[in-house]
Amino acid sequence: MRIGVRNCSSCDIMNLGGVIVSSFVFGYYLLFLFYDLFFCSLQENKNSQK
Repeated sequence: MRIGVRNCSSCDIMNLGGVIVSSFVFGYYLLFLFYDLFFCSLQENKNSQK
């Protein structure tokens, strides 16, 4: 019984870690996307001013 409970708790920890890591990667990807769009818009503004 202990082994089953231990496996269950470790699985929950793994799932929680996976969710945290995936959400962190997704947030980092969104940040990179917004930064890319912002940087491109800044370059376009500089080009239009020239």
